[in-house]
Amino acid sequence: MKQLRVGFNRILWMISDRKQRRSTKQVKTESPDASKAVYVAARAYFPKTYPGRAVLFRCEAQPMGPCCDPQLGWSGLFLDSLKIIEMPGDHDDMFQLPHVDLLAREMDQVLDEAFRQHSSAVTVGTD
Repeated sequence: MKQLRVGFNRILWMISDRKQRRSTKQVKTESPDASKAVYVAARAYFPKTYPGRAVLFRCEAQPMGPCCDPQLGWSGLFLDSLKIIEMPGDHDDMFQLPHVDLLAREMDQVLDEAFRQHSSAVTVGTD
């Protein structure tokens, strides 16, 4: 239910934002909160490709529908690879107990692996 409410609020904000952009006169809007400011900034941002690898920690509870991207918009931005690790819960739950412990362990493993790969590449390069 919470996920449905968040999705509905996002749709309402998107409609309001589009209406504002198409209007020739300034329409009075309510004071912006952080989520709306992030949304507006994200609409104007166009990321460039990154030459390396990345890891996406994604909650397993995702919105359903034909417009949902399993890579959450990150596809095509990493020239090497994008590894997706699904975490239990929804967007809020994955940062709270008990799920945050699993997230921390997964992040430790990813960082340890990256450090080992970087260390071996540096060692090979210095011979």
